[in-house]
Amino acid sequence: MTLPRKHSRLIIVDERRFRWLVRPQGDRVRVAVQLESGAGRAIATGVREGVVVTPARVRTFIEFAIARGWSPEDPRAPPPLAEFEALYAPLAEPVALGDLRAIPVAERVCAIRYPWMTDATETAWGYVELGAGTSANEIAALVASWCARARLPTGEHTATVLAALLGRSPGIPGGLLWRRDDQVLATPGCCCALAGRGEWRTFLDDGRFWGGHDPWVCVTREGAEIRILPEPGAPVIAVDERAYREHLRRAELELEAFAVNLHTWFIGQDPARAAELDAWFRRAIAPDARPPPGISHR
Repeated sequence: MTLPRKHSRLIIVDERRFRWLVRPQGDRVRVAVQLESGAGRAIATGVREGVVVTPARVRTFIEFAIARGWSPEDPRAPPPLAEFEALYAPLAEPVALGDLRAIPVAERVCAIRYPWMTDATETAWGYVELGAGTSANEIAALVASWCARARLPTGEHTATVLAALLGRSPGIPGGLLWRRDDQVLATPGCCCALAGRGEWRTFLDDGRFWGGHDPWVCVTREGAEIRILPEPGAPVIAVDERAYREHLRRAELELEAFAVNLHTWFIGQDPARAAELDAWFRRAIAPDARPPPGISHR
């Protein structure tokens, strides 16, 4: 069934033209997407009531679906996207989050100049917050950091360096940073990777947590309260379990928004390999991925 042109909107993703349609469905909003030509099967997802469905969010959904096996031209049923729907699933009750935030971050450090870098590209060690607001300069510095960690030579064309990056084992130093207002409360351990952020969620199932060392982050449960000890002697961060789960969900949304920005950056640098580079990054951040030890530059 082809999406009607009336009430649907056009969006172009990777030079392909799609139409998308939003309709209420109980306590959710249903978002359907299909090629503008009507070829293939439409794919749909639900977001909770109150979530604003923007073109950027629709683009995220399309790229998420394609990365997980949806072929827009294929007439067969699309793959299930429960993982995406879980990010936007309706909450049974509102959760008070206060001013605490869990933020996905990646390490930035690079002493090598790559072709895409400018004088404005910061290279000193630090954490870059990953989300919709990550700038192009920050992305350039992060990609340079990943290339430097893979010991890729500079002096080549951008496309040559990025092609070489595809052949390296992914493992991106970083994780979750906890912050209250402008105060950083807890940072990833020095040997942690973005893929290791899954420890924060699996802790709820098996009670085990490994957050690296320097700092030694410890997480425990006291009844319905989750307690985070950033390092020995530091104040404990106490958060209700439901709020804790919501913090983790929002961090995943920010990481997905960053992935869309990164894909756009890849398109600008190397359109021919942008899809492969996007897949490389998504493999690197998959929560069940286990990068090799000792990944930190510190």
